Amino acid sequence: MKRIESIELLGSTYKIKWVDRVAKEKEETSWLLGRTTPSLRTIEISTLNEKDEPIIEEQIAATFWHEVSHAIISEGCYSNYNDDEPFIEWVGKNLKFLIENNKL
Repeated sequence: MKRIESIELLGSTYKIKWVDRVAKEKEETSWLLGRTTPSLRTIEISTLNEKDEPIIEEQIAATFWHEVSHAIISEGCYSNYNDDEPFIEWVGKNLKFLIENNKL
C-alpha cells in the first residue's frame, strides 16, 4: 500500500506515522501493529515484526484500515465503540474491501 503522510477525516487531518514498531505506552518491551491517538490526530503503523522482519503488505493495509476505523469512530463522537475491537476490525475490513474492490 502507498505510504501516505496524512488523511483528511471529517474536518480533521490525521498524520500517518510509518514506524518500525509501535511501542505500547506502559510496556516498553511489547509492541502493537498500530495505534490511533485521536487527541494528537495521529495514526501509527508498524512495518517490522518482533524479529525485525518486514510485516507483509496485506497485514499493513489491514492495520491501516483498522486504525482509520478508530479515527472515524472517535471523530464521530462514538468513542464508546472504540474499545470494541471486533466491531472496529469489522469496520476496517469493510473499508479496505470497499476501497480495493470498487472504482469510487
